[in-house]
Amino acid sequence: MLRAGLYEQTVSEGLRRRIEEASVTLEPTTREIDVAEASRVLADYVASVARAELARVGEGEKDALAAEVALANRMIDALATSPGSDAGARVDASARQLLSLVPRGGLAGVLPLAEAPAPGELIQVNHQVVFCKGDRVLPESAVPDLRDRVAVHI
Repeated sequence: MLRAGLYEQTVSEGLRRRIEEASVTLEPTTREIDVAEASRVLADYVASVARAELARVGEGEKDALAAEVALANRMIDALATSPGSDAGARVDASARQLLSLVPRGGLAGVLPLAEAPAPGELIQVNHQVVFCKGDRVLPESAVPDLRDRVAVHI
């Protein structure tokens, strides 16, 4: 049952039915989605539905990640129907994320030699904090205990 309050939600078919039930005691106010905002509003709504479905599809499955990737690719296939759609948008079966790209020779080609970080040092590259591990640069998200390391160095 819907409660009285302020809402700014895209009206789904299920929400429309609940609004109809609530309208016996509550006065609903709706408006058409603004054309200028439609792509953002609808993309946000589709993203929230996709997030919920992706979380649900892998529950209890032995190979949950593969099931989530397969569902994500079916969603992408359904969305990519217009000419010019990105044919490479499907998630690769490896289910990996690119964390960094640095020259094979190390960071010397990226940073001036005087600024080359020591292993274990935090630096900022392109407005992101990264962690130096030998000659590799890892984004903050790839180092789970990064906050502990920062606390130790402060």
